[in-house]
Amino acid sequence: MAFGDNTLQLEEPLLRVPYESMRKTFKSTQRHLERNIEQLRVGAQDLVNLTSNVPTSVATNATPDDSAMDVDYSGSEAAQALSQIDGMIGRVKGMKRKMSSLKSEHERNVSKARARIDFLSQLCDPTVQDVDSEKYKDWSRTRLNMLLVDYCLRNGQPNTAMRLASARGIEKLVDIEELQQCNEIERSLRTDHVISKCQAWCSENRQFLKKIRSNLEFQIKFQQYIELVRDGKPAEAIQYYRQNLIKNAETKFDLMMRASGLLAFRSSEDNEPYNDLYSPQRWDELADMFVQTFQELHGLPHRSLFLHYLATGITALKTHSCEVPTAEEVQQQQLAPPSLHQPFGRNHRVDLTRGYMCPVCSIELRNLAQPLPYALHHHSHLDADPVMLPNSRIYGKAKLDDYAKKAGIPPNKIVDPVTREIFDDFSATKVFPT
Repeated sequence: MAFGDNTLQLEEPLLRVPYESMRKTFKSTQRHLERNIEQLRVGAQDLVNLTSNVPTSVATNATPDDSAMDVDYSGSEAAQALSQIDGMIGRVKGMKRKMSSLKSEHERNVSKARARIDFLSQLCDPTVQDVDSEKYKDWSRTRLNMLLVDYCLRNGQPNTAMRLASARGIEKLVDIEELQQCNEIERSLRTDHVISKCQAWCSENRQFLKKIRSNLEFQIKFQQYIELVRDGKPAEAIQYYRQNLIKNAETKFDLMMRASGLLAFRSSEDNEPYNDLYSPQRWDELADMFVQTFQELHGLPHRSLFLHYLATGITALKTHSCEVPTAEEVQQQQLAPPSLHQPFGRNHRVDLTRGYMCPVCSIELRNLAQPLPYALHHHSHLDADPVMLPNSRIYGKAKLDDYAKKAGIPPNKIVDPVTREIFDDFSATKVFPT
């Protein structure tokens, strides 16, 4: 197996997003062509039928001796034929504009896919043999920037994401347009309590919603009905109910019954059976449902890959000796006197706390590490130079010396990395495990 094969297996979303976008564009083009070609065929057939009924005197050059009735008849037929032709020309022009727009969208998706394939192909370079290769380090830095842009876009920081992507030249390697559209519609639901943008999106992607049997479009329409009732517009609510909701009575009968009951219970009244429908929490549920459906349509991961990679790295370093305190303990430690963090008065280069010596125990990562599992080690590893400290703990001598050097401990002293006890160097006893 080549060096980059394992990494490539993790980058499936990077290519799936432009692929899903191209497939969506192709389906839209196909439907648009089929619909317009069928209508043009029907229009052409109507035109043939119209001209076939024209008398011979009209089909050829009319003479001044034709009767007034024949002249009027020919003028009416000609006007209808011209109107039919104008309609077909207008439809063809509209189809051309739509096809040009779809072509431009397809070319953007192809350009993105090509840029991402070129980016991933760098891992197949023969000079990239291990993680210490300079090309792999450059590739990893670019990948980190991509993850940061994706994380910023998902967390409502589009300006930061755009500036970072532009500065690093990675616009084609991140899904900026898709995530911006998702954030805009999500914000309209969660914050603004407006459903018009989501309704337009559902209408545009109705075929996909039917394919996956999504309940999103119905829930959006049901929320519109709830808002009409909440605003004290029963007549409009009943009309909207008949036009958009009643057709779902067979599959959602219980919900339709509750929808009818809303007309008798206003949101300002004591309406315990309908509190869940009037609750503002429904907007959050709709926003979450939309985001999940949007991500499924475009092949986007449900969570930022930056969080997945960060959690994986923390888990790989987390051991049972790591100290992962609660938030209150972290705050207490931050407010503790400096002497507790710098126990050696003659050397204040670093402190001896595990928050400095261990990334998982650090103040920046300890809260993130708390819910994560410990690293799984199938095999035990024993240092080549084990020594036993007076407290009966065994460590490698070289690692103890390195730890003491980093902690700024006085010469001829060693420290237990776990208990932080300090001993004389000569007190360590060499052991021979069997």
